[in-house]
Amino acid sequence: MAWTNPTLSAAQLPSVTSGTVHTVGECFEKLIEPRLPAVEVVHHWHELLLKYVAQPTPTLFIRRYGKDDRRGYLSLDENGFGYVYCDNYFAQLIAEQVLAGRCPSLADLNDAIADRTIPIGKRISASEKLAAFRKTKSPRLNDRKWKLAHLHPVGSNYHFNYRKESTLLFPKGVDSQWAAPDHIRRVSAVPANDREKMAAHFLRMVHPANYFLCPIPAVQSYNGKDVGEDVRLLRYVHNQFCLRYGKLLQALEAQIMLPELSAWPTVTADTPLHLTLQGPGDSPKSTVSVLASVTKGEPTRKQVPITFNPSSEADFKAGLVVRRKAIITLTRMDGSTFSKEWNAAGFKATSSLRDNLLGHRALRSSARVAEGIVAVHVTLAP
Repeated sequence: MAWTNPTLSAAQLPSVTSGTVHTVGECFEKLIEPRLPAVEVVHHWHELLLKYVAQPTPTLFIRRYGKDDRRGYLSLDENGFGYVYCDNYFAQLIAEQVLAGRCPSLADLNDAIADRTIPIGKRISASEKLAAFRKTKSPRLNDRKWKLAHLHPVGSNYHFNYRKESTLLFPKGVDSQWAAPDHIRRVSAVPANDREKMAAHFLRMVHPANYFLCPIPAVQSYNGKDVGEDVRLLRYVHNQFCLRYGKLLQALEAQIMLPELSAWPTVTADTPLHLTLQGPGDSPKSTVSVLASVTKGEPTRKQVPITFNPSSEADFKAGLVVRRKAIITLTRMDGSTFSKEWNAAGFKATSSLRDNLLGHRALRSSARVAEGIVAVHVTLAP
């Protein structure tokens, strides 16, 4: 097939409209699930992408340096393995292919990358004169107020230190390195373990089982954050994707170098998530809100789910009376965690467990809001 960009019709991708959802399950059912691609198309792309990265000399698209005038800049090692910098528009262009039901062959994908007819995205600035790939028209997703929300983030949360290693894996370089007539930077052979890390990054960005459509932040707000990055929603979507894709998702996650997922909170369809969206013709953004998951008048302690180890609060309390110390693990909205020690030297059998816990400085209301805390787990100290 010739590599062209589809034009998604309004029926294939309707614009975001006004409305409100009240739970995680309702958010998935009304906003996310209707915009998921056909399962058989996802299966096709799964096989295509895994075959592509397993080739001896693929060219991988890497989401870096979009703000540093490196979009479309291609590097090839001495064996023919390559990588090219892009921004998230490349992932959107692939998502549009998937949503349109297109199923290119491996030869189609190889040819489109080899002859550079596959576009890098919608933006290449005037200063990016050494780009090896072209730009194209804007994807329809943002025009219709949708964004790609990645289930597993592209730029963090690997089982290696991504922040430290990414600058070594993906060197920014200087323009003169791409000044050859073919606009290719020649680099030394990329080691196999580094190629695996690059492939994990690429698959996270473009694999359709690792993202879903979510309203853009411009039509919603969430304590200054994006509901598409709410760890409760991500956890629920992950649960649904496990049911939807089964072994396919397991195979993908085996390739993308994930850490343990135990830090994700436990959620159900009834987990509160009150989201109000602004559609075309609505009043300005200031009237739009994604509210905290708590009804007016409820105690603030109910904003954040708290779990214990031992799981029974009675057993935990009995243990705390003896040990006098516990470890509090807090999960932020982006899925990251940090721990604090709880010195409970004054705790007694008659003390209120939750009142004392919420008195810890890390769990006071202002601290929880500042850190974006969405879940708390407390373990007795050894």
